[in-house]
Amino acid sequence: MTIELELLRLNLEQARQQLIDELERFETYCSSALEKLEAMKNRKRNSLSDIERALQKLNDGTYGFCDKCREPIERGRLEILPHASLCMACMNYEATSKK
Repeated sequence: MTIELELLRLNLEQARQQLIDELERFETYCSSALEKLEAMKNRKRNSLSDIERALQKLNDGTYGFCDKCREPIERGRLEILPHASLCMACMNYEATSKK
């Protein structure tokens, strides 16, 4: 009977360790997935804000003009990205100045 109990204990300890390992992997996966979902949610919120700003600019007659230099935003840029708030020159300047 002692051998049977030791075998049972060994099986239970192995099952416990397997569940601990699985839970750790699950927590790591969930943490990573949550970070990705949070980043996606933030991108959607930013896009919504950009679109709302573009609609406001349409209402007040300033749509199509760069927020920085006040020059017209390139038509092709607005066709691709209707909520663009910067012309290509200002966008490129901002991108290079952040580096």
